[in-house]
Amino acid sequence: MAKYEWDQKKDELNRDKHRISFNRAKEVFEDPFRIEYPGTPNSSNENRAVTVGKVMGRFLIAVVYTLRDTVYRIISARQARNSEIKDYIRKKFEQFEDD
Repeated sequence: MAKYEWDQKKDELNRDKHRISFNRAKEVFEDPFRIEYPGTPNSSNENRAVTVGKVMGRFLIAVVYTLRDTVYRIISARQARNSEIKDYIRKKFEQFEDD
């Protein structure tokens, strides 16, 4: 089972700004069709990646995170951008074509 962590203050700020809690955001990692965008190091050389997937079975969101050993540390969560939604739909249809 995956482990998650986040800064409580950042979670509150994220909820105020994007209306998404980090507790809800962690659901994207359970989506079999999620898309992973490779990360780039930030100013402290921490590699941050983005995952786009569904929460509550219907809303597409993007989660920025870093992996520390085996723990996903959530940095932010927001509504998925149009380009991310298109990538997600494309991947989902490609998966069905392969079956």
